[in-house]
Amino acid sequence: MGIFDKVKNAAEKIKLQGEITLLNHNVKTRKKEFGIEFWDLLLAIEKKRKQNPSTLRLPGGVFQKIETSIAEHLEQCRKDMNLIEGERLEYEQELTKVEVRKDKVVTSSIGSFVTNAGSEANFKLRIVKSERDGKIRKEKFGIDIWDIVVASTSSEHEQRPSLDAADKKKSVKSVLGNMKGAIRKGVKDGMENVTSKLSKDEAGVQECIQKAKDNVTYIERSIERKKSIIESIGK
Repeated sequence: MGIFDKVKNAAEKIKLQGEITLLNHNVKTRKKEFGIEFWDLLLAIEKKRKQNPSTLRLPGGVFQKIETSIAEHLEQCRKDMNLIEGERLEYEQELTKVEVRKDKVVTSSIGSFVTNAGSEANFKLRIVKSERDGKIRKEKFGIDIWDIVVASTSSEHEQRPSLDAADKKKSVKSVLGNMKGAIRKGVKDGMENVTSKLSKDEAGVQECIQKAKDNVTYIERSIERKKSIIESIGK
C-alpha cells in the first residue's frame, strides 16, 4: 500500500470516527427525550389514578413489570421533581405579588417601580431556571432507567434462541393445533380477545417505549456498520 492510500485510509477512518461520535451523541439525546416523554406519561397516569381511586395500580402486564423494576429511580425522580416544582410555584407566587405592587406604584414612585421591575425580572429568570432544571432531571431519568426498561420489555422472541429444524416443525404443528382449537371455540375466543386488549394507558406506554427503542436501535446499527467499515479499511 502506497503512502497516498495510507493517508486516504487514515482520513476516511477519522471521518467515520467523527460520524460515530455524533451518532453516540444522538443515542444519548434520544434516551434523554425518552425520559421527558416517559415521565410526562407517568405523571398523566398518576393524575388519573388520583382522580379515580378505584384504579389503585397502574395498568397491568408489561407496564406493571416496568413500574416495579424502576421503582427506586421513579421515587428519587419524583422527590427531585417535587422540589423543583415547589420552587417554581413559589417563584410564580412571588412574581404575582411583585406584578401587583408594580401596578400600584407605576404612577407614584419611580424608585419603587424600578425596584419592582428588577425583582420581576429576577423571578422570571428563576422560573425559567426551574423549568430547565425540571427538563434536565427528566432527561437524567431517561438515561437512568433506559437499560432497565429495555430489559423489561424485551420480547420473548428477542430473548429466545433461534429454533433448529426439528423445533420449527414442532412449533408449526403446535400453531396448527392451536388454530384448530381457536376455530372450534369461535365466538368465545373472539370475546376473550376483545376483553384482553391493552388499556389506553398501557398502549400509550408501550408505544412510547417501542418508538424510543426503534430509534435507538436504528442509530446503534448505523454505528456498528461504520465500525465494520473502519475495520475493513486497509485490509
